[in-house]
Amino acid sequence: DLTVTGVQTCALPILIASGLLVVTRKNPVYSAILLVVFFLLTSLNFLVLRSPFLAVIQVLVYGGAIMVLFVFVLMLLNLTEEELDEKVEPGRKLLAGAGSALLFVLLAWAIHSSERIQAAGDTDLTGPVKDSVARAGETREIGTALFSAHLLPFD
Repeated sequence: DLTVTGVQTCALPILIASGLLVVTRKNPVYSAILLVVFFLLTSLNFLVLRSPFLAVIQVLVYGGAIMVLFVFVLMLLNLTEEELDEKVEPGRKLLAGAGSALLFVLLAWAIHSSERIQAAGDTDLTGPVKDSVARAGETREIGTALFSAHLLPFD
């Protein structure tokens, strides 16, 4: 029996690894395949968070439509091995990695020092979720909101 934290614990390292491999592969076909894995694991995260509508939309829109466009562009380009060869100095790669790490640290610091996070306390962040918030990602709730409060755009 898999729990929510069990699924997230198993899927999160694969999700992060596939995201990193998408941008580090030389062959764009491998990147596209890893991107599909990333989209599917993101959809699994939505399911774990009890948002089946977003999980299905993730698979249909990103895993389906966007990936068809990517594969179509890859077939049109028809890159050869010489064109795929990387011509970037190691210093630029090191600088890009350091910049990415710095950006990550800055974002983590900004989130950690946020007034809203500081004011929330542990019980607000890890305590039980209110019933109305827990049902917010369900298909019925999204449909009700779209066709009641937000009906004007559909007229």
